[in-house]
Amino acid sequence: CLRKIAMLNATDIFPELITRFSEEHSDVSFSILRFSSPEEIPGNCDIIIHASDTLADKMETTVLFQEECLLGMSIHHPLASREAITPELLEGETFLLLTQDNSLGELTRRYFRPLQIRPRVPLQCDSQQTLTAFVEEGMGLAFFPSRTWKIESDKILLRQIQGHTLKRNIYLSLPSEIYSSETTTFREFVFNYIKLGLQSSPAAPSASTQISL
Repeated sequence: CLRKIAMLNATDIFPELITRFSEEHSDVSFSILRFSSPEEIPGNCDIIIHASDTLADKMETTVLFQEECLLGMSIHHPLASREAITPELLEGETFLLLTQDNSLGELTRRYFRPLQIRPRVPLQCDSQQTLTAFVEEGMGLAFFPSRTWKIESDKILLRQIQGHTLKRNIYLSLPSEIYSSETTTFREFVFNYIKLGLQSSPAAPSASTQISL
């Protein structure tokens, strides 16, 4: 039976996860569907992988893990030479944001409000690839999820923000109140896979470490 998995986020850890699951459960077939907003998800999906707090509140949901969103900048950006990045240094800086219907885009906007930071936002985009390309070219700063986005670029420096980190949850939700045994098996497999992965993960990078995720 074909099970439909809707994914709302660029989750680079899931191809390997699904490959491992398929090796152990060859009788279960999946159709992976990518969407940019919850409104696009059809009603016949079995599982939704996402980072939307609003969506998580509407259905049965498991928190898979929490990840820090690191500040990404060109290696030539003036802040790249700073020993420590504090929220105060972000005042008036140029930020590149994902559109507001993207959960990370909405989360980023919420980050600035309690800090009373007024960033310059000349550009919004709708994809990780576009955002990464513009940061590489030095057009501004952006937030990069530390686990679910794979950034392979020697032109981008990822830094922690001292005192006010930006974190998000990655969820697995079940849209229907009645779900199959295959869906339950997959949910348990994902949860255990993520748990083992987190236990073996290295410590978070220091604020001055350049990393490639």
